Amino acid sequence: MWLEENRVPVDYVAGASMGGLVGGLYAMGMPADEIRRLVLDLDWDEIFGPWPPFRVLTFRRKQDAVDFPGGSRFGLRHGIRWPSGLDPAQPVNLLLSRLALPYSPLRSFDDLPIPFRCVAVDLVRGERVVLGEGSLAMALRATMAVPGLYTPVESEGRVLVDGGLLDNLPVDVARGMGAEVVIAVDVTGPLSESQFARSPLEILNRSVDVVLHQSVRANRERANVIIEPKLEGLGAEDYEAAAALIDAGYEAAAARAAELRRYALKAPEWKAHLAQRRARRRADGFTPRFLQLAGGCVATCRAVTENLRPFIGRPLNVSELETALMALAGQGRIEGLLYEKAETGGEEGLMIFIQEKDYGPPFIHALIDVNGADTDAVQFNVPMRLSMLDFQGSGAELRADVTLGSRTRLAGEYYRPLGRRQWFIAPRALYRREATSWSPLGAYSTRELGLGLDIGWSYGRTSELRLGVWSGHLRVSPRGESTVPLQDGAHSFLSARWTTDLQDSAVIPTRGTRFHVDGRWYFHTPGAAPGFPALQADVTRFSPLGPHETLFLFGSVGVTFTATAPLASRLETISPLRLGLGLDTQPFGSHHLLGGIGYLRGISRLPAPVGRTVYLGVWYARGGVFESWSNARLVGSLGGGVLAETIAGPVFLGTSWSGGTQRIYFSVGRFLKSTAL
Repeated sequence: MWLEENRVPVDYVAGASMGGLVGGLYAMGMPADEIRRLVLDLDWDEIFGPWPPFRVLTFRRKQDAVDFPGGSRFGLRHGIRWPSGLDPAQPVNLLLSRLALPYSPLRSFDDLPIPFRCVAVDLVRGERVVLGEGSLAMALRATMAVPGLYTPVESEGRVLVDGGLLDNLPVDVARGMGAEVVIAVDVTGPLSESQFARSPLEILNRSVDVVLHQSVRANRERANVIIEPKLEGLGAEDYEAAAALIDAGYEAAAARAAELRRYALKAPEWKAHLAQRRARRRADGFTPRFLQLAGGCVATCRAVTENLRPFIGRPLNVSELETALMALAGQGRIEGLLYEKAETGGEEGLMIFIQEKDYGPPFIHALIDVNGADTDAVQFNVPMRLSMLDFQGSGAELRADVTLGSRTRLAGEYYRPLGRRQWFIAPRALYRREATSWSPLGAYSTRELGLGLDIGWSYGRTSELRLGVWSGHLRVSPRGESTVPLQDGAHSFLSARWTTDLQDSAVIPTRGTRFHVDGRWYFHTPGAAPGFPALQADVTRFSPLGPHETLFLFGSVGVTFTATAPLASRLETISPLRLGLGLDTQPFGSHHLLGGIGYLRGISRLPAPVGRTVYLGVWYARGGVFESWSNARLVGSLGGGVLAETIAGPVFLGTSWSGGTQRIYFSVGRFLKSTAL
């Protein structure tokens, strides 16, 4: 911005990493003030948030995200393989595609308003790659692909990552383009000679810094002017501090004013320079006449073609296109998508670059789940899920769950769509064994084995209805000196379940409603007369109050109508974790009622890729568990705590006060919701 204000022209642009990204925007003819507005207006939580966004996931992928909000995700396509990056950065792909759309296709980046080059590193050949032709969006995405953090860009047999690894200050590239005077912006800062911790991570970070400074040092000597912003207290991931970063760059340029003004143009020459640059800018509107795909298997290409066919033959609506691309990624197979304009035979079309997940399907989700709702009996489990997509049919899925630890659970389901409609069938099986110590009658264990069949209907990406029948065997047996009676016998019922999830996150929502209702009619269950009814409903509602503040409401009700619930069914009516969020009573009874209101405020951010937002929360709940509505006693409880979004899932530490009693709660892996049985 300082250069434009002082009429210093830029005839060539070369950059690496984030410098390549910003340099590319400037080379596309965007004035500095326009780039500033773009950067400040971006929702960085959305840009570098979870991908695909929770709202665009298919209903089954939402179930995966809810049940496994963190932990590890890997595949079994060619043995055990992990994703090539923690973040596919797909929102960045869409942003770059949108900005670069007018400049595709390009024979050479010399055809941009300002000739441009960016630097990447090819991991296959182990060499620097100077990108100056082809897909501009793909080049920009490649130059900022920090290894391990963002997935690499695969193109023409190359695996491209952040060019800053080998050339973080490409003065030599600018010289090779024809620049006689080079103004270099060096953001690496001096290599600190102070003592640093000798941990493996610190040693690794220090080694990377040494390599970067070595390449920068050689190129600094070839620059005419070096601008060095003072970035103390600002890190590479401080996107929210964009204004401070821009201001630091402006001040650093101003500090070199005497040197830079030597290259300034006079007012008439500057006016002509800007006019020439504006004349080279391109408009972004066009009507695609054909669709062209690059990458992707036959099934994926068929799905992309079917979903994008409506965009052919009418003026391109970029917002609608990006919504459709996000929906495609929400099906679970695609890692990244880029789009640009294509030209064939004098016609303009739409080119889609598809990068599929190369590690699956099949996919494995794994999580460490620690539930400290009862600090005297902390539950530690490791749930895992195997998902095989398009198993024996398009849209069909085989899902197998295994949980080991405080409880043992083996579950399987085969989801099969009925034709091309929204109806489906889902045969399923379950074995579970778990121990309980918080019953007023003492400790006992539960073991269940059964088979079921559901027929259901999916409403888009938000809702699902299931009608099912279940038949199996259930055994409840005492442990130790418990007075719990032995209950052993057939366990069969009809069920009707409805779930609607309109929230914007599987971990800590900021807006939206989630509703779940489960009604059952038990034909037989141990400890109860035949013909036993039960109904449970849960709802949560989140509403934003400001950029970092959220109000939420929650409620739950469980009834057995006029019946008295047997011991095992009482276990199914309420969750100890839900009580731990607001009630200080024993979760044991035929009926329960709970309602409350809470407030969350973002107070800090964890560094990528460790996590995202840290919240401070407070809530009030009122509810109870009772044998009959006539003797219902509702207890009030005030709770609060700290909740963090981490790579392992939500981590919570909090407390509650009720009736003069204080309790401490903690959990890792899951917090507000789960769809698992």
